[in-house]
Amino acid sequence: SNNNRAPEERWRKLSIPVFEDVDAYGWVNRVEHYFELKGVLEEEKMQAAMVAMEGKALSWFQWWEYASPNPTW
Repeated sequence: SNNNRAPEERWRKLSIPVFEDVDAYGWVNRVEHYFELKGVLEEEKMQAAMVAMEGKALSWFQWWEYASPNPTW
């Protein structure tokens, strides 16, 4: 049974939520929970968030990252 596994094993296959351009606040909330569950380090969060974006959201993020030196989560 999956209930007997350690919490870190249960979350191992959890995927970061993908964001395109709908419900940004909901996506940020889900991503923050993902970061907490997966133990993502503060300095890794921006790169992790970028791989979870598609379409217009990714284009905006790439522009923002270029325009904002050293962005942080």
